[in-house]
Amino acid sequence: GNEDDASNDAAINMSLGNFIKVGSTNPTGTPTNLVIGTSGVFHAESAAPTTWNAVFKHPAGLYTQPTSFPAIAPWYIAASDKILVGSWTQGIA
Repeated sequence: GNEDDASNDAAINMSLGNFIKVGSTNPTGTPTNLVIGTSGVFHAESAAPTTWNAVFKHPAGLYTQPTSFPAIAPWYIAASDKILVGSWTQGIA
């Protein structure tokens, strides 16, 4: 598919696609090339980050890792310092 593989990126380039694969590498660096109003999906095939850069805003301010895979989470760039990330929808364990 048309997926940007950011699974080894410390800083995610948000302009490469709307379907972004993440892995166990933690995106602790500030994401680059933000376009306000853009949305998409994070896809974790077999592992997900344990921590994220503070720009990524998770439900209730708390990041919860998925416990089964594959898993997806929607994202929306609200501002240059605010990327809203939804809860993970997970595969059946």
